[in-house]
Amino acid sequence: FLTSKIHNASTVATLSTVLCTRHLLDQGFKYVLTFKFPSDRVESLFSAVRQLNGFNDQTDDYGTLSSLHEILVTGIVKPSLHANSRLLKFEIGAPLQKPALQSAALP
Repeated sequence: FLTSKIHNASTVATLSTVLCTRHLLDQGFKYVLTFKFPSDRVESLFSAVRQLNGFNDQTDDYGTLSSLHEILVTGIVKPSLHANSRLLKFEIGAPLQKPALQSAALP
């Protein structure tokens, strides 16, 4: 039922959520809605790596690194305009800047 790969992936996902939540709480947030954490960009990256490897779900290290290199060189991964996260624009090699916080009106 629970393979070691699924166990490891679940452990990494859970640990990263816990660490991110702790950081936000340490920065003064009163609460954190973890279900709002976007995953569209991660899913888009995994989809691109899989596509570049012939839709192979069990790619090897070389195939993954080769795909990531091609993605970085060509910049082919872009989030959907209808995704649940904002599109951040940046140029390769330019220093990253924090996006301006925008408050959204609740319905």
